Amino acid sequence: TNELWMSDKARSLFQFDPDGRLDEAMHQARVQPDDRALRESAVKHAVETQGEYAIEYRVVLPDGTLRWISERGRCVTGKHGKGKRLIGVSVDITQQKEAQDLFRLAAEGSHLGVWHWDEIAKTLTWDGATRNMFGASTDGEITIDTFYRALHPDDAERVKQTWRRALELQIGRAHV
Repeated sequence: TNELWMSDKARSLFQFDPDGRLDEAMHQARVQPDDRALRESAVKHAVETQGEYAIEYRVVLPDGTLRWISERGRCVTGKHGKGKRLIGVSVDITQQKEAQDLFRLAAEGSHLGVWHWDEIAKTLTWDGATRNMFGASTDGEITIDTFYRALHPDDAERVKQTWRRALELQIGRAHV
């Protein structure tokens, strides 16, 4: 069946009746129309592969409120290998999405560059303004060496030392 069980908190998040019957179609109907195919595809793939999924999508609630949801789930097989069901969690990430949008608008309007260093993956990401400031192509790979090569020779060693110190101390941001 496509029957759906949700905790009281999840029912409240999606504005479902606390005691009413739920099924997947009712849940999917809350998903913003432009995001339905994405969610449906992710869930279907998890079921078919008995795997996991992690997606972000929008829902439109009966009162007209638009919310962003981060959803993670996985398909599990029932006892004795019979039957499949999804177990998952949904989190309201509306405030984070709104903050990201405001930050993006502020950064674009101010012509300040925005960058992100992922210490685990050792990857550096630059937005368009930062690429422009450093004379980097819009689609070229950006590495830490790209950044170092762009530094003025008088500043390079000091910046490298400050960067290393920040990473060693796990400081979220360093003033260089």
